[in-house]
Amino acid sequence: MGTPVIYAGPGPVRDFMTEHRAEASLGSAHDYDIDEVLSGLRAVFAAARDADGRRRTAEWAARNVSLRSVAQRAVVAVGEALRMEPVKRGRR
Repeated sequence: MGTPVIYAGPGPVRDFMTEHRAEASLGSAHDYDIDEVLSGLRAVFAAARDADGRRRTAEWAARNVSLRSVAQRAVVAVGEALRMEPVKRGRR
């Protein structure tokens, strides 16, 4: 647990990796380019990650992106939606 990710390519995963890089030490996102990916891999292998750093990353992931945490947020969202007043629809 707490292993950094090297992501290559565009899209929402890249945005996610960039957005949360500082708070979670998730790894890095790169263009789909062999030199960029190689640079990212070298950086990960060169960085000394101690047990405490891996633990912090794993704890962040458990709080924010684990199946359990996502399911809990979904339950809250559905509960809030069910408590909303029904939308009044006009007759056809």
